[in-house]
Amino acid sequence: MILPNSLGVITSRPALNFWIIGLLLFGLERTYFVPETTLEVSYPSAERIDELSRQWQQLRGRAPAGDELESMIQNEVDQSILLNESVRMNFHLEDSIVRRRLIRNMRFMHDDTESSDEQLLDQAYAMELHFNDLVVQRRLIQIMESVLRSFGENAPVTDAELRTFYDERQTTLIQPERLSFSHAFFSRDGRGSEGPVQVQSLYDRAIQEALPAELVVSVADPFISGHRFTRLSQAQIEREFGSEFSRSIFSCEQSNWCEPIRSVYGWHLVLISERASAQQIPYESVKSKLAFEYRDQAGRESFARVMDDLRVKYQVSGAPQ
Repeated sequence: MILPNSLGVITSRPALNFWIIGLLLFGLERTYFVPETTLEVSYPSAERIDELSRQWQQLRGRAPAGDELESMIQNEVDQSILLNESVRMNFHLEDSIVRRRLIRNMRFMHDDTESSDEQLLDQAYAMELHFNDLVVQRRLIQIMESVLRSFGENAPVTDAELRTFYDERQTTLIQPERLSFSHAFFSRDGRGSEGPVQVQSLYDRAIQEALPAELVVSVADPFISGHRFTRLSQAQIEREFGSEFSRSIFSCEQSNWCEPIRSVYGWHLVLISERASAQQIPYESVKSKLAFEYRDQAGRESFARVMDDLRVKYQVSGAPQ
């Protein structure tokens, strides 16, 4: 057997070593060893299935459809498999968060005990509290999920692979059209029903007399974010002014005052000074983001592959025939 340090992976960081060794052992076990006993998890109880259905209905306002309920039940079974695998790999013995939680539970149950932490841990393991405490369960499942994802996430990524990944996503890697503009604001709260009349009057003057933008803005109301905006996308404009304004402004012509536009705050005269067309985002600008997304996808694929293998190895007791 090749030892981890002969691969050059043992580091001076104990926590990292724990994960590396765990990964190696996980791979070796599935390559060279066959379980001596049948692996088994329990099908969710009727009470648990009812609880899942209630949670779904509270969240979505309707009962789950048949396939949605089956998906929830399968997820419950998968969580049990991950918990069981985590314990089989002894993560409950090594993880500091799990150990502290079990010790705390034991001291809560036996507040007058004089036992040491290690003695309490031994008792907790003997009582299988790591299977029964919800926080510990979630932690162990989380560890196991991280292990299964890490096979893909930690694999080397070449520049050629990232460029292919970039090419496949070019339709989504678009910098949207952006506008630079000035606006004269008429407050709905301050001007009331006179606002539309006043903004229309100013618009007519601005067109007839070719008023400069600075003069038009100077006779309007203050706006909290200012009166000049540079290279904003439609999504950014919507966040600032609301959806009605963001839809209307993109139909305005450049360098001409636009007909008054209504926003959630009042009315606006808008003068677009620049319209930057949508364009492809250069590879180098998104390379780091692509690397993260590539590894995330590889991690999800790795997790899915190993889960498929694990489901084959486990029998689900109590499942309806």
